[in-house]
Amino acid sequence: MAYNAETSTMLFVLLIGSPLILSLWMLRPIHDRISVAERLLLSISLYLTLFLAGQWVRVGLVNRYLTLAILLLSVTALIQKARIASWKERRSIHQMLSLSLNGGLSLLSVGLLFLTLQGRFVRGSAIPIDYQAPLPTGKYLVIEGGHNPLLNTHAFDRSLRNAAIITKIDALGFNSPTIYPTQNEDFYAFGVPVLSPCSGEILRAVGDKEELPLGAEQAGSDLGNLVLIKCTGSLVLLASLRNGSLRVSQGDTVESSAPLAEVGHTGVYPEPALVILTSSFDQENTQLSSVPFLLGAKTLTRNQVLSVP
Repeated sequence: MAYNAETSTMLFVLLIGSPLILSLWMLRPIHDRISVAERLLLSISLYLTLFLAGQWVRVGLVNRYLTLAILLLSVTALIQKARIASWKERRSIHQMLSLSLNGGLSLLSVGLLFLTLQGRFVRGSAIPIDYQAPLPTGKYLVIEGGHNPLLNTHAFDRSLRNAAIITKIDALGFNSPTIYPTQNEDFYAFGVPVLSPCSGEILRAVGDKEELPLGAEQAGSDLGNLVLIKCTGSLVLLASLRNGSLRVSQGDTVESSAPLAEVGHTGVYPEPALVILTSSFDQENTQLSSVPFLLGAKTLTRNQVLSVP
């Protein structure tokens, strides 16, 4: 899907307009407590799934909390209606079909919420290594990260399943000062310095790939310009770096917080953002596998805000 004004407008309508319409729909007269309970369950689970897994960077984090306020108002209205509702003993076929449909949708929405919550926790018995944030002072947002496709579109890619994609945001949670960004330079993240999250040796450094046009991304697992660092316990890869911004070369030794490059748009996301992932060798020390990690003691899942002091 191309990144353009129509896409942004559609996302705004879906994320903000739909909850408004849903809240109005819930305010219709309801005279059956079962119907109230189903609508309550459906609304809460859908809203919370949207709150946790929605791409809020498109419309600003401030609208994320506006939607949560709408949820609370809608739930309050439903609870008030439930107090005066009755338990109907006899229902028409149409009412039974409506209740069955709402019940099925409620169970489906609860399942989506469960998967969303499950994807926010680190799997496996190994304790994730905690690294320093590879970015300077500022406010950042994880736009891709988690352990299932609801939170991370690369969850099924073995090499990227534990990766996180991070962008820079302003105080209101927008990643660009313009409503409809048209070029890479319109994003706060573009050109932000990338720092080493650990002390180690540079195993690989690529910096000659050209910037992609807005809305485009590399095919497959091509991460664009990148730096691979051998740290204590694992390898750390920082990717989607700006063309010509590398300040290190293969074989260099770097200290934690040393400048490496700048954020660009040369990787697997359709706009400027930093891709970070960690890998380790298997027990035979022959094959690399992606492993979970922390930044500043925080698990990197979608919509996680990182405030770097």
